[in-house]
Amino acid sequence: MKSGAVRSLVEQAAAPYRKSGRFAWHFARGKLGHDPVFPALLQQGLFQTPVSILDVGCGQALLAHWLVAAAQSSAAGHLPAGWPDVAPYRRYAGLDLMAADICRGEASMPERACLTCADMCSAPFQAAERIVLLDVLHYVSPGQQCHVLDKIKAALTPEGCFILRVGDASAGWRAWQSRMTDQLVMLGRGRGWGTLHARPLTQWVELLEARGFTVESIPMHDGPALGNTLLIARHAA
Repeated sequence: MKSGAVRSLVEQAAAPYRKSGRFAWHFARGKLGHDPVFPALLQQGLFQTPVSILDVGCGQALLAHWLVAAAQSSAAGHLPAGWPDVAPYRRYAGLDLMAADICRGEASMPERACLTCADMCSAPFQAAERIVLLDVLHYVSPGQQCHVLDKIKAALTPEGCFILRVGDASAGWRAWQSRMTDQLVMLGRGRGWGTLHARPLTQWVELLEARGFTVESIPMHDGPALGNTLLIARHAA
């Protein structure tokens, strides 16, 4: 059962999407209200200071509005009990391949935020203190995954933090359920029954460590992505 403070935060973050139409608003309320990754990002204390953010695979930029609402609630003392403070971000840049998602996001963008419709495999990445990539890498080939990770390493500032959620192919029935969810998403977006490229969690961690990151794993065992894991990666000292 979510607390009243969390429900209020979800409604506040979703409200701007009324400008983008009923689908965008209902999607925002559903995703923010049921996906555990959004509370987890705040509970981990990753946005306590003003930072620049690059959100790769941003969709309709839910993270931007979530952080704006959280910073406002933090300033008013209305965050859920025990959650760390959240500061307003300095800059948010979102990147996504789906033009329809970008269009819905652009209709309601907050201040100091911009969106770009582009392929993460070919688009340049601007430097940022927080780079976020949630449930995206398994949609591209293993070679492209490595290429994107190399670009992220180059774009992440020395004291920055890379936040990604990946599918754990070794998670048994949870992995199967997450894979079916992703396949249905691809069908719904007109991309057909494409091939997904999830890896066991150990391989994801090895890919990051091979690029000089230290990695913290946070399981996501509830919500719509049962077989996925949140990884927090930082440049090794």
